[in-house]
Amino acid sequence: MLTQVHVWQGTATRHTAYADWALLSKEEHARWRRLPPVAGAYYAGAHAAVRRILGRYLCAPPVSLRMDSPGHPLWFSLSHSGPHWIFAISGYPLGADIEQERPVDIEALQELALSGTERRTLAQHDKAEHSELFFRCWTRKEAVYKAAGAACFSGLTNVDTYPERGGEVVVHCPGRTGARQWRVRTVDAGEGRYAAVASPADVPGELVHHTWPIRIAEAAL
Repeated sequence: MLTQVHVWQGTATRHTAYADWALLSKEEHARWRRLPPVAGAYYAGAHAAVRRILGRYLCAPPVSLRMDSPGHPLWFSLSHSGPHWIFAISGYPLGADIEQERPVDIEALQELALSGTERRTLAQHDKAEHSELFFRCWTRKEAVYKAAGAACFSGLTNVDTYPERGGEVVVHCPGRTGARQWRVRTVDAGEGRYAAVASPADVPGELVHHTWPIRIAEAAL
């Protein structure tokens, strides 16, 4: 069993490459066709890269993989924002999220997405810091909800993610995957981007960060 949490990060191009498109399933092709050309290229690039990565772990042809069925022996989670994507993989339930910083109406979204404690935290900080705090909240909540298998986001305001703390936090959120406490770690996704990965709090596995395409040092994976 993979006890570490491996996080792969990459950037897709603005044009769909045939080599990427050819790896996608019928369902992924259907989704690709519904998207505008640039968004479709980002989608195809991210999903093809993930298939290549997952194929290395499972020793299976990338085109044969079922991307809708994480579980034994591996759990995985993909998130993309614009051209940027992260893919987390482990032997335990987990969730990942990446967001590219962009203008959002934080004041309007607070009541829908943030807990009372999180809203008070924002109120105690300068407005210049609100964007960073909000995206830290949002990526952590997305990662936890994916990991927990939560049915919907109606309980977002009941989940505290401690945005004033960087690095690692423990978040309480029961869900379908069994765990109630989640270890949420910040991923350094580069300037202007926020990312987080959640895994069960009682699993101590370290986080290993890779970039895609792979470097020579990672080729043995």
